[in-house]
Amino acid sequence: MKCQMSWEKADLLVGTNQMISTVNEQAQIMPYTGERACPWNPATGRTVMTHHIMRYAWATPFCWQKSVVDLGCGTGYGAFLLSWVARHVQGIDIDKRTIEYAHQWFAGEQAHFTVQDMTRGVPDGDIYVAFECLEHVQDIRVVLEAIGSRPLVWSIPVSNNSKYHVRPYSVRDIQTIMRGSDFYSQGKDGQIIAADVAWFDPVYIVGIRR
Repeated sequence: MKCQMSWEKADLLVGTNQMISTVNEQAQIMPYTGERACPWNPATGRTVMTHHIMRYAWATPFCWQKSVVDLGCGTGYGAFLLSWVARHVQGIDIDKRTIEYAHQWFAGEQAHFTVQDMTRGVPDGDIYVAFECLEHVQDIRVVLEAIGSRPLVWSIPVSNNSKYHVRPYSVRDIQTIMRGSDFYSQGKDGQIIAADVAWFDPVYIVGIRR
């Protein structure tokens, strides 16, 4: 079933109990492994979903009327949100099951999803979004080189020892790897602030490389 964009789906993303029940009746909820945030799965938790959605909301002004590529798009809710303002959003992820889920729930005229390994090249786009995915690749520079001089909106968790990450990144590591970016800090409350991140205790470093 190919779903079309609608406010009804936006309400589903928020996830009232009645709507969660509706989703449970229609589709298998993606399991939460601690990595891919999944709307409607209670295990994901409100805090995790809030942090993720706030990053995509923060990215929307940069994506206005542009062709957007969402790298490591996961379950697709972020690409769906960006599609409200973008000309088109192409979401890619290495995991086939996740892309099938994204296609079922969030594909539409302005959002499409493809199984693709971003370390082997990226689709053409005006701007790229890479939230919580760069720390999963062995060499971030491979992805940055593929994007080239085109804008990139990104986030990387700070000192996160997840078994799914190649390694934890300190604030200094991130500043070095993503040099040339405008840096922002996202704390535990989810707020994203422009600041010298070295003076804060951020959960994530967020940035845009123009």
